Amino acid sequence: AYLREGNIPGAVGTLEEAARLDRRNWAAFNKLGLAYMAAGSTEKAGHAFERAMKLNEDEAELLVNYGNLLVRTGRLEEAAATFEVAAQDLTYRKPSIALSNLGFVRLQQGQHAEALAVLDQAIRRAPNLCQAHFNRGLVHEAMGSHDFALEDFEAVIEMCGEDASGAYLQAGMLLIDQKDRNTGCTYILTAVQDAGDTPLGREARQVHRQECV
Repeated sequence: AYLREGNIPGAVGTLEEAARLDRRNWAAFNKLGLAYMAAGSTEKAGHAFERAMKLNEDEAELLVNYGNLLVRTGRLEEAAATFEVAAQDLTYRKPSIALSNLGFVRLQQGQHAEALAVLDQAIRRAPNLCQAHFNRGLVHEAMGSHDFALEDFEAVIEMCGEDASGAYLQAGMLLIDQKDRNTGCTYILTAVQDAGDTPLGREARQVHRQECV
């Protein structure tokens, strides 16, 4: 609950206590890793996830969380291998998330065809997964397929609304490139308003000043 509310110190303190009280509780260490990640303590997060994996090495949810940490710290090949294992777990209820994350890693590695294939698979399994559509839009854009990219970004906007700031920004820039400046600037302004004082919001604000003012 503290994590969902954004109370990171409260989450860290409570989960450290939970892990201290039950050293065999993999879920406590898993959530503690998430709290450390939110606090920017990547080394501590790694130790927490590794402790959790010693207790339950096959848990796909845990593997996805650890994979996200590996992405954040630039260990892309390890992250890809971790997401692949998670996606193959037949008991995991959300394999599309692991596939979406794997597609993002392949994009970062410049493996566009592989990224597109994985993200197509993720979307077939979960058609309303916004992150998979967003990642596929990035892949299409990197491959020069701007119309397909715009379709994916606008799908995110339609499905995820207020949580689609990144899609508004990406779609806006594509629309400006396609000479639809009015709609593009409206999208970018929406990203500015929704993202607020975040790195994404500041990027959107800079783009809006350069392209729309």
